[in-house]
Amino acid sequence: MNQKLGEMIARMRKDRGMTQDDLAKELNVSYQAVSKWENGISSPDISNLKALAQLFGVSLDALFGLELLPEERISTPVINDGIVAERVTDPTGEKEKGMTASGCEIADEEKGV
Repeated sequence: MNQKLGEMIARMRKDRGMTQDDLAKELNVSYQAVSKWENGISSPDISNLKALAQLFGVSLDALFGLELLPEERISTPVINDGIVAERVTDPTGEKEKGMTASGCEIADEEKGV
């Protein structure tokens, strides 16, 4: 099954101070089901994935570890040729996206890549 998904569920649950039983009650499943998800033995069905994302306030991509969580982003201001932008990078430096102050993504050639 998807170990990364299980790790994310466990992390988000713990970050919110919830037990497996607390999460199970929120989703109307057993705590054993939550344990199996977190240990990669099984995966939540699609309705529970949606409920998990809503409960944790994240996208499905973030739940699957495909997108950075807000607390994982490192934001640094960048000024280049009078354009104020924000460079968002994950701590490992693997993903990077430049954004203007107005929220427009900066193309690689504009970032000097």
